[in-house]
Amino acid sequence: MFLVRSPAGIKSLTNELNGQSLHLALRSLGEHSVAPETREIVETLAQGLQRLNDHRNYYVHGAMSIGGATGQETLTLTTSYAKGEIKIYEDTVSKHEMWEISEDAAILGLRAFDLCSYLMLKKQGLNPQLPERPFLPPELKKTRR
Repeated sequence: MFLVRSPAGIKSLTNELNGQSLHLALRSLGEHSVAPETREIVETLAQGLQRLNDHRNYYVHGAMSIGGATGQETLTLTTSYAKGEIKIYEDTVSKHEMWEISEDAAILGLRAFDLCSYLMLKKQGLNPQLPERPFLPPELKKTRR
């Protein structure tokens, strides 16, 4: 769901909501926002969401095993792609790295909340301060085997 300029109201943007469709919906929303001053913020949120979704997909679809001593656990990932040539990626992700990505997701969610708050206050006729442009979580880096 999103707010639209003309005709004013709420419209359905997507019927299926997964990481990719949410990214595409946000990206589209950036160009058709009720508040044009929020375009960069919405686009940055969309890009951040895509980066987090890349991590999520890599961790979920590549997970092969969990190992390590208590408190030092690691996740071993293996994925392969066959687009033109067979590429195999193998990584070990520490518990701390997983925690950092989950923290990035929480912070990005708070920035999205800031934007929603701004839009609600603006709709009420108040003059809120435009939220800061959110940070971008790190891009996924895969180790090729």
